[in-house]
Amino acid sequence: MACNTRGLDVQHSGKNSVMVNTAIQVEGLGKRYRLGLTQTDSLTDLAASITRRIFQTAPRSAQNTNNTTSDPDFWALKDVNLSISRGEVFGIIGRNGAGKSTLLKLISRVTSPTTGTIDMWGRVASLLEVGTGFHPDLTGRENVFMNATLLGMSRKEVRRKIDDIVDFSGVEKFFDTQVKRYSSGMRVRLGFAVAAHLQPDILIVDEVLAVGDAEFQRKCLGKMKEVANDGRTVLFVSHNMAAVRGLCTRACLLEEGRMTAIGDLDEIVNNYVRTQGERGTAIWRWRSNTEIQLKGLPRIRPIQFSSTSEDGTPCPIFTTSQAIVLQFTFELLHNIDDLRIGFLLRNQSNVTVFGSNTTNTFQTSSNKDNTLSVSCIVPKNLLNQGIYSVDIGVDRIPMEAGKFLQEDAICFEVTDVEGHGIAAERLPGVVRPCLQWRIGGQFE
Repeated sequence: MACNTRGLDVQHSGKNSVMVNTAIQVEGLGKRYRLGLTQTDSLTDLAASITRRIFQTAPRSAQNTNNTTSDPDFWALKDVNLSISRGEVFGIIGRNGAGKSTLLKLISRVTSPTTGTIDMWGRVASLLEVGTGFHPDLTGRENVFMNATLLGMSRKEVRRKIDDIVDFSGVEKFFDTQVKRYSSGMRVRLGFAVAAHLQPDILIVDEVLAVGDAEFQRKCLGKMKEVANDGRTVLFVSHNMAAVRGLCTRACLLEEGRMTAIGDLDEIVNNYVRTQGERGTAIWRWRSNTEIQLKGLPRIRPIQFSSTSEDGTPCPIFTTSQAIVLQFTFELLHNIDDLRIGFLLRNQSNVTVFGSNTTNTFQTSSNKDNTLSVSCIVPKNLLNQGIYSVDIGVDRIPMEAGKFLQEDAICFEVTDVEGHGIAAERLPGVVRPCLQWRIGGQFE
């Protein structure tokens, strides 16, 4: 996720006079890959391809293939249309494999589109995969000047920025060390510092918040807001919905390479949360007979996870005044000692609300149909209005034995139909517990 900067002139396609306030215009964009064939989108790919030819080897995906023309096409991105204004902070969200990174690579000119056009107005700096854009044999200082040159900046301009870049990145002690000796975290910090401080007109960021500590993430968000406030354009990809909500003004949703929604930020984020996995249903069922295979964990198979009302009825939507029962059912082929089952509850901003587990380890006993069912009750008047997802985990003590984790196993929604108090107001926050207040020595 290091810096990949380019000094791009205005892209002329007969639209320049019309697109005065437009930073990026994408029309009919698509990227196709031929499964089983070697792609040579980069010099690294080309070198690997030549090496294989010399030694008469083939990539694993292409071995034992006699007729490459029969290989199916895979569209990582198809028919994407997008217009982003100058000064806009635009979020791109979607599940892994939806095409987000492919879209950013195309816009950043890292790879070429199969179909469609991309028009951009201004200089572009992008932060993609770790290591992209930095020469490993050059020092941090030399890489800064190299990237600045690609952006069309003079050495005098860079010298004015160099102290800010070093201070932001926190790599002062290693600034004159070859980048190949940097950790991935150091490359990310320096990459972001370079891209954000060299004043690009368009800043493209792919999952920068997935790496680094909380302090670095906070600095990144603050810097991106600063860049946006200066009238520059930011494209931001992240699975952190809290960051997307806090930073972006508009967003689009990608699903399986296609843009399925674009526009209002809250609507897009809520749509994304609802469509993950089997969202919108109260029951998650294991789709195969596959057993959980873990070191030290005997044979156990998930059967069903569900959210239900207190009477056991599967339910995807609850009111704030209802208790929520999370129920987990497994098949056990024999007794298991020291089994622990737990979950993490996350809100629609991907913030962990709380977690819980079967605290004390216990010995399980298989019943007649070899099933084990455990449940946890989330009390009423605890969760605020919103959409929540549940990650299920199974392990044994000690944890070194390994664990099973199913993300987004259950999804449910909580609605506040009554509001709070006489004014029936909506309370802020993740939780809205009914607390007692003392007035004049008496509790309400």
